[in-house]
Amino acid sequence: MAKEPGEKPTVADIDLSLIKNMDAVNVKDKTFESDVILKAVAEKSKKGKGKFNFTEAETIPLPSGGAIYSDVTEDEDVLKGFIKMYPMGMKEEEILSTTRFIKSGSTTRIILDRCIASEIDSSDLLMFDSNFLMYYLRSISYGDDYTFGLTCENSMCEKKFKHTVKISELTFEELPKDFEEPIEVKLPVSKYTVLSKLPRQSINYNC
Repeated sequence: MAKEPGEKPTVADIDLSLIKNMDAVNVKDKTFESDVILKAVAEKSKKGKGKFNFTEAETIPLPSGGAIYSDVTEDEDVLKGFIKMYPMGMKEEEILSTTRFIKSGSTTRIILDRCIASEIDSSDLLMFDSNFLMYYLRSISYGDDYTFGLTCENSMCEKKFKHTVKISELTFEELPKDFEEPIEVKLPVSKYTVLSKLPRQSINYNC
């Protein structure tokens, strides 16, 4: 039945056969298995759980403000916009240099899960929160100055030099205090209205 101009489509009107990767929508076992493995690796030797722990967790402000995590944690500090983390140590350095974690792209998640002292899983963190925490973690573990090498891209030059930045002076995007999910987006061509969420650290997160 033809629809009147401006009338919104129903679920029955959407032709799912036009979705090229429809098979991927229904296959979640491998990503689920990957998530379980990553959590097991992190939990097996999570910092702060051992009998001898000589470092204190540091309270860090979250760029997101924390309120958006009310559906994944009851940790009062997180919901108020703060997360507690331990500095990295020798074990974390080993993880950073482990080839299989680097190839799978799981290094960041394992490091965060090991160092987070608050009651929240790294897979539930917003991407820009987790990126911020990795910089902050670098700062509280090895110092505020971060020196790295650069090479001039000009083939006539290719000069190598070092550059130092202060991590504490870097700026990160913050969520507005009145921000809410889901985000409603009207597609310009199909005119469909879709609801989405900000990307999380988890590879298995569905928007």
